Amino acid sequence: MNHRPTSHARRGTILIVVAGLSALLATMALAFLLRMRVDGEESVELLRMVQVRAVLYAACGYVLEAGRIGWDDPNTKIHEEAYGWIDVRDGLPGPKLAAGPASPVLFPIGTIARFPLGVWKRPPCAISQEQAPNAIKTWVTNPGLPITDPLFGLPLLTKPDPQPAVSTFADWVNGDRIGGGAAGAPILRQESQGLAWFRLYRDSPATFVITAGAGATQGFSGWPEVTSGPWGDQSGLFGGSEQLFNTLLTTEVRQWFRVEWSAALSGIRVVQDSESWGLDKTRGDNYSFQNQFHSQANACGTLNWVQRLRQPPARW
Repeated sequence: MNHRPTSHARRGTILIVVAGLSALLATMALAFLLRMRVDGEESVELLRMVQVRAVLYAACGYVLEAGRIGWDDPNTKIHEEAYGWIDVRDGLPGPKLAAGPASPVLFPIGTIARFPLGVWKRPPCAISQEQAPNAIKTWVTNPGLPITDPLFGLPLLTKPDPQPAVSTFADWVNGDRIGGGAAGAPILRQESQGLAWFRLYRDSPATFVITAGAGATQGFSGWPEVTSGPWGDQSGLFGGSEQLFNTLLTTEVRQWFRVEWSAALSGIRVVQDSESWGLDKTRGDNYSFQNQFHSQANACGTLNWVQRLRQPPARW
């Protein structure tokens, strides 16, 4: 009896094997795509956690600096500055420009402020990235330059060092010099918007609640605050869509911190200079001399502590 499979049977076997291999490959591809998606989501989560920590540093910097600077009135000739969140002149809450209880506090206790973050097209007083604006003319820096050139090999300091970022007529034509070099170009880069923000609530003369966020809600606590909060109706920022805001809210990361400001500067440092013949001297941080080793003093005060809050506080 002939037991050899017919050609139809052989074809059926091949189809079953091919179908099985195809199903196996499809399963492996699906598992690979799912793994790639999970990795992508984890990467986004990690990026947002890093953004939150960077935002915390920005908020701490604001707390330090806003106790003194940032209150200048451009309509006056003098440069107004305050004297700390607790005014060092009279011990009353600040910041304020004049001493005494009658002077208005510029950021009173109970104030809530939002700070959506973004990158300007060009910051104020931007510096050019050119490393050597006064490079000596040689065959390396200027290929083909004849040795008879009158400037060959001369160390001439004909340009300011460092160079300002705006210095050509093309910048004027392209609109990049809005407000001049000192004012910068206050145009937010599109790719930097909707990524991060921080929110500040002053709950006592020297303590603040910082909310650091990585997302596009711009620091609103919820939709009711968007429509009827301290800043009025801001629903236009989200196209009037509560659903859009809630979607952004569920995809962002928020963390809460509490910090305490102190008027104390960073302490003295033990420095060594060429004048001391190898002996250490104790001087203030603002002391300046050749070959000294010390850290720069912070003229805006310091933070006594930064506390991470496990849950959002009652007010933030």
